[in-house]
Amino acid sequence: MKSVLFAPLLALAALSPAAAEPRAYDKIVAAAPFFADGDASRDPDHAVLDRGDGSCRFDLYVYLRHPAPQPTTPDLFKEGVLTGGGACGNASLRIGQKGAIMIDLVNDWHPPMSKATVTIVYRNKAFVVAGYTQRTSSITGPENADKPERFSICDVNFLTGKGVKNGRPVGNVGGPVGMADWRGVAPAACND
Repeated sequence: MKSVLFAPLLALAALSPAAAEPRAYDKIVAAAPFFADGDASRDPDHAVLDRGDGSCRFDLYVYLRHPAPQPTTPDLFKEGVLTGGGACGNASLRIGQKGAIMIDLVNDWHPPMSKATVTIVYRNKAFVVAGYTQRTSSITGPENADKPERFSICDVNFLTGKGVKNGRPVGNVGGPVGMADWRGVAPAACND
């Protein structure tokens, strides 16, 4: 079972789809088994998050389980699945209900404090961005640290086309975002 779980990590260290250069193990932030199609009766698929080539860019590799021999190249590679801007923070990867891949980026040490989560799901044999959630503090630096802290909260569900920003509905969210179209930053609905 260990070889099933760590085979994608070995492949990641050996290959990069963007360029045929080795990837370093020290760039891997997190890895998790999951079932993209919800079928837990088979060997798991794997998601791997690494720091990418930029200090604040996180890349996602997804290896779907195939009949033997297992390919060593990822079925999905998304450069910059989530980016941290000027203050990077800490990224993590978790698996949600029904095999959703959820990537969190938390900046809790540099103003403005923030947390962003992108949710990716497997639908119709393709990965799509299903949702984006962002929480940002109003404290932007020491000059206003004595003011009450407020949070801006934005939650967008691309599957339903609905979103909420600071308790108010936002419209024109659109539908699921294809991985090729995802830019790794907050959607316009969260920035208006």
